[in-house]
Amino acid sequence: MSKSVENRRLVIDFFISLFFLAIMWLIKIYEVSFHTSLTHYGIYPRHLEGLWGIIFSPLLHANWTHLYTNSFPFLILFTALLFLHPKNGMKVFWIIWFTGDIIVWLIGREAYHIGASGLISGMFAFLLFYGIITRTRQDLAISLIVIFLYGGMIWGILPQNSNISWEAHLGGFVTGTLLSLKYAPKSQIYNKKKRIFIQWQYNFENFNTFNFKSNFYYIYSENLKYENKYCATKNWHYSIDNSGFYKFESPKFIFWKV
Repeated sequence: MSKSVENRRLVIDFFISLFFLAIMWLIKIYEVSFHTSLTHYGIYPRHLEGLWGIIFSPLLHANWTHLYTNSFPFLILFTALLFLHPKNGMKVFWIIWFTGDIIVWLIGREAYHIGASGLISGMFAFLLFYGIITRTRQDLAISLIVIFLYGGMIWGILPQNSNISWEAHLGGFVTGTLLSLKYAPKSQIYNKKKRIFIQWQYNFENFNTFNFKSNFYYIYSENLKYENKYCATKNWHYSIDNSGFYKFESPKFIFWKV
């Protein structure tokens, strides 16, 4: 993907995030301008009227401080989620929104729960654990940046302040963590006993077929026989690079474990 296309995608993803954030601010401006409160549209656990909150609660905030505190983490994490995960990012966002809020409705204290902090906690957990699972350089770097910027969110899943919905933080965090397990490709296999390290990058075409495009498949030369246990292909093109790896190139091949 060219640099210009990536830049265009980043701008689009930023404005999508900004659109959702603008809705939150417009709602708060409406409340202040007309001296009203929409808190009753938040989640009220285990009450039928509280089910509306599953849809509306992330858009509502108690005061300006609450909204301001959530604005920058929401904008940064949502933009990162959409840009780094163009295929599943929006899907992950909506699942965190609704699943996290359903968890709050089921386990929360009997009070109105509002705010985008559950969404933020969920996106934080997804980006954090996605990198830990895949262990690619880019994803690990994102995980480190996320934990550096917003690592304190982890403590938000514990009951500390009665005015803070730790249930929303917990619901979002659990949902984001489970989604990272679902969507993160298991891109590395490490066998200490045989000293075998295999790394691949792929795009799914169907369950067994991967499209490597310009990526490479690496196997230690001393364990070349390991190839026969894990994959088969008609047309291998390989060479030995300076680091002693066998480098294989193939536009398409079938991958399985026997």
